[in-house]
Amino acid sequence: MTELIDNPEMEDTHYGIQMASLGEDGDRLLALGHHEPKRVLAAFNRYARTVIGWPNIADDFTASAADWAGRLEQRWAVFRKPDPDDDEWDVPEYAWHADWSDPDAPGARPVTLLDVA
Repeated sequence: MTELIDNPEMEDTHYGIQMASLGEDGDRLLALGHHEPKRVLAAFNRYARTVIGWPNIADDFTASAADWAGRLEQRWAVFRKPDPDDDEWDVPEYAWHADWSDPDAPGARPVTLLDVA
């Protein structure tokens, strides 16, 4: 049975926004909540600098926030523990799995995503 997680553990918090990277290569960034674009981009940018070690979210000193604002995506997700029976990652650092959902799904939380690949 799927065990839902009410408060998923994130990797870091910047400007009051909790966030983590998604996927094996961290090519998507996830922030809990729906946020104003300028604020969440600033938080993602700081995350990229302090956690990932990039100069900014683009890994390019010449990039600007305007280059990235259109890549933000607001969705809803249900967080749950990974299910080893479904061949999901059974890696200790993957404490949760996010399933995209409708806003009215049980346990759904608003999230903001940024594809940095």
